Parts: sequence; C-alpha cells; structure tokens
Amino acid sequence: MQSKPQARRMVCVTQYIAKNGDELTIKVNDVIFVPNAQKDANSMFTGVFGGKVGKFPSINVKDTTVEIKEAGKTTRVLATRGNPEPGKDLPEGELEFPKGAKMFVVAKVSDQHWKGVYAGKQGLIPTTHVHDASEAPKKLELAGMRTMAVKTLVSIADITAIAFKVGDIIFVPKADPDAAMWQGVSGGVVGLFDKTFVVDTKDKSKADLEEIKTKAAAADGEAAKLEEYKSVLEMRKQALEAASAPAGGDGGDDEAADI
Repeated sequence: MQSKPQARRMVCVTQYIAKNGDELTIKVNDVIFVPNAQKDANSMFTGVFGGKVGKFPSINVKDTTVEIKEAGKTTRVLATRGNPEPGKDLPEGELEFPKGAKMFVVAKVSDQHWKGVYAGKQGLIPTTHVHDASEAPKKLELAGMRTMAVKTLVSIADITAIAFKVGDIIFVPKADPDAAMWQGVSGGVVGLFDKTFVVDTKDKSKADLEEIKTKAAAADGEAAKLEEYKSVLEMRKQALEAASAPAGGDGGDDEAADI
C-alpha cells in the first residue's frame, strides 16, 4: 500500500515565471506550502503562495520541511549580523533580528536555514548570519566562582558600595567571561566591580594564593588604597552604631521637665 503524500514546505532556489494562469510565479527564497507533495506528469507541484494556489516546477524548489525526527535539543545562537541586511528586503518566512540578537533554534530546516524563535516570533534563521552560542563551557565553569582580590577596591564617596582589599575572597554567582564588570559579594555587600581586580582561586594552592597576595599587596598605590579601605570600614561602623542607637537619647530630661 502506497503511503499518503505529506504536506511539505518548499523554498524557491531558482526563480520561475508562471507561463499559464494555473501556475505560480516564485522567486529565490520564497516559501511555498505544498499540501500534497506529489508531482504531476510534468514534475510540477501544486502549492500555496501569496494567497494563490498554483503549480510550479519541482526542480525550482528545495524541500525544507522540518521532520519531527529532526527536532532535537534547543540550540542557542548569536547573530553576527542583522537580518535583513541594509538595503535588502526580508525574505518571506525569515525572522527579522539585529546584530547581537540571541535566539533559540528548535530544528534544522536545511544547511541554509534553522527554525527558530526571536522576540516571541517563529521563523527561519539564516545559518550564515549566526554562530552557535549554546556551548558555553567557560561560563559554566565560572558559574559560582570563588575569587580573591588582587587590587583594593574602595569608594570614599559611597561607603555602602562593595569594597574589598587585596587577599579578600569575593564570591561571584555568574562570572560572565565576556563582561567587563562582575557582580559579587564581599563583607555581606553585593555590588559591581572590575573583573581585573580579582583572580579565580580554582586550581590554585594555598601557597600560590599567598604568593599572589603578597605581590599584589606590594603593588604601587595599594598601601594608600588600604588606608582608604580602613577609613571606609570605620565610617560604616559609625553609621551602623548611629542607626542602632535609641532614638531621643535625652528623652528622660524632657519627661522630667513636663512633670
């Protein structure tokens, strides 16, 4: 028993100009839906494009139907250039996205296109415009990084900001290697800092870290920064004491005067 032909999704690879009223005119990259992918005696498909039903040569298109068996794990991609490119129209069926866009690919349609999602919309993503960003071993390794400060960070102007001195341990929940600034936790304070101020403690022995700490502490300007750091800690202490002191310290005298 012959299996029933399935609906297919075709993409035009060679332009075809309709020669009869029952034919479709299609151009490169047009996407045509073919309800019944069975060729007639002249090797023509019958499809739907631009709201019209008509025939077109099978040789002018490529089958880009996404088979269920092709659907695999989601792939994350990063756009290396926008789509459409400047001065060009957006091909039908393709997603519009800017350079730097991060998208999810759910299936491979062809060597030229992936089926993906961007900004809540589904469509085709040209493989030439993106690179695979699903593999991020560095970021996975750096997640939850335990770092040690090799430079002192302090802000006299903002004593509530994150501060640390050479040798302090700063925990970084998400250490993105592509970012210039990281968010970390030190002394119970959460804040941003220049990632060059710390080193990863992973795979470093206690002796290694001690040597790094010693050299870093001897660097130019660190002595002065350390004094600023101590001043900030003292100001924080005074601020906390003032905040926790009972309100109305002279209240007893006021009450006596009222009696």
